[in-house]
Amino acid sequence: MYNYLVQKNGALLPHSKPQHVDFSDQNEGLGPLLVLYVVYKLLDERKLSLDDSVEITETALQERGRGVVGYALHDKVNLLQVLMHYKVTAGVDSLFLLAQHVYNKTQKRMSHYFEELIKKHNLSPNSAKNLSGKKNSKFIQQYTLNDVLKIAELMTQINPFYLQILTLGKIAYKARNFLSPTFLLDQGKVNYFFSFFNISIAWQKHTSSDFTIVITQGIESSFQQDSVIERHLLGHEGLDRLISDLNVVTTLKQDRAIVNIIGDTYLGEYYTERRRKRKVFDPLLNHGYDYSFEKLNFFLNAADINLANHEACFVNNQIQSPLVGLKKFILGAQDVPTVNALKKANIHYLCLANNHTADFGAVG
Repeated sequence: MYNYLVQKNGALLPHSKPQHVDFSDQNEGLGPLLVLYVVYKLLDERKLSLDDSVEITETALQERGRGVVGYALHDKVNLLQVLMHYKVTAGVDSLFLLAQHVYNKTQKRMSHYFEELIKKHNLSPNSAKNLSGKKNSKFIQQYTLNDVLKIAELMTQINPFYLQILTLGKIAYKARNFLSPTFLLDQGKVNYFFSFFNISIAWQKHTSSDFTIVITQGIESSFQQDSVIERHLLGHEGLDRLISDLNVVTTLKQDRAIVNIIGDTYLGEYYTERRRKRKVFDPLLNHGYDYSFEKLNFFLNAADINLANHEACFVNNQIQSPLVGLKKFILGAQDVPTVNALKKANIHYLCLANNHTADFGAVG
């Protein structure tokens, strides 16, 4: 269960569900997003420069956990590097370096800028009580997706030269690679992206002043997040165009029918290759493609319609996956023998839309 909000060219779309699930008990704040905007705004006002040297502080070095890039006291970094790191990782060490740099250059703490933003843009009063936005027993933080949208709108007014940083999908630091939790940037389906905690913001730019903004809250999987964002970027008209091509009708003459809806179905070439290297028993190697259905024949042949979820892409040996090293299970099926086995097993329809659809990229 999740919340989402879609705004196109300044208008909130009616199918948005910003309060479908109540996340207020998480006691998290907007600090990570506000810090990003404050830095961008100060760059726009020429109060900061991307070439500024950023001092590595002990506070930043004490941070641990997700997104921390691993600075050291002797490291020499500039504001551009730290901002790039923060955009991709939303790491707390980069967050504290940005906040400290703002103070060093302007003599104003982030709390000052937070108060200004909350008051000027009518954000929820308790939306940002600390920098990290993390839960704290000393105070309560609460914000809405409308608060997030207001900041996302302000970001579209920043000079595009600086916004280019939001296009980054990956960075490297000290021989470590860090990946943004989305594939939509690399696929060119969104222009800008930023995420923190359970919030994701995607911007699709139409003109210099017209954007579609999709905000999601509470989606744990990057694949589901990307699917939701892309679906809402298409809009209802785009979805209707996709669905209009699926004009498949099955007519049954009898009054009653048996329909089997079958879960994950995959004959296992991914696993076969690994068993082949280990020289151990494998159903495909030892018995062929029909073997997996042998004990199901009575069940499948008794049905009028069998619909299965094909948990793989149809590929051949010449196709290489672009996700090697990025995703653990990359599943491909040999098309001809698999389809022949499915037909013999009386499988009528396959669902191809699942978490393996993009395992071999656009070609797969």
